Amino acid sequence: MAVGLLVRLVWIAWTSPLNPAQDEARFWELASNGMEGTAFIPPLYPLLLSLIRFVTGGSLIGARMAGACIGTASILLVHLLAQRHSHGTGGAAPAWVAALLPSLIYFDGRLRSESLVILLLLGFMMVWSSPVRDSRARGLAGGILLGLVALTRPGFLMLPGFLLLLEFRPESRIQWKRILGAAAWVIAGLALTVLPWTMRNHLSLGVPVLISSNGG
Repeated sequence: MAVGLLVRLVWIAWTSPLNPAQDEARFWELASNGMEGTAFIPPLYPLLLSLIRFVTGGSLIGARMAGACIGTASILLVHLLAQRHSHGTGGAAPAWVAALLPSLIYFDGRLRSESLVILLLLGFMMVWSSPVRDSRARGLAGGILLGLVALTRPGFLMLPGFLLLLEFRPESRIQWKRILGAAAWVIAGLALTVLPWTMRNHLSLGVPVLISSNGG
């Protein structure tokens, strides 16, 4: 994690000052007004960037450093997931890949939502693959995390359906009922997270869209 953070900070220092690219400039502008008056793009990253912009006093480099810290948290989650699924023996190599993969280093040093999406997806995977037996708590927490992912990348609204297909075992009716029960809690958490933004779009802007109006 320390090496991954250092590499990201070096990348930011090496490429700064750097004029924001088109996508970065759009996010930076939306962060300045808290997504006021628009439903064009998914809201979570601009709103997070608005908070970061407030904390850092509007510093572009400070915002990029915050993205580097998000990337460092993802390194930890990659390690924990690999440890869990290799019975405690295989976490180091995946963590080093997450720390030093050039594409991750690049996006973690830019005002882009990829770092946030990766962190939230890893968090969802941690919850979904948890050995905890309480499927209701796991499903609700997973649904909330998945809702946050969808508020950054709306296409992930389709993920619960794919998870159901992966879990389906037609020979076991009891297991099928358990899976449907877990899916119901996931969808409840998803709705709890996404629908307030949908209501905002409809009531404040008169835009009848679930999350954003730019496709996806």
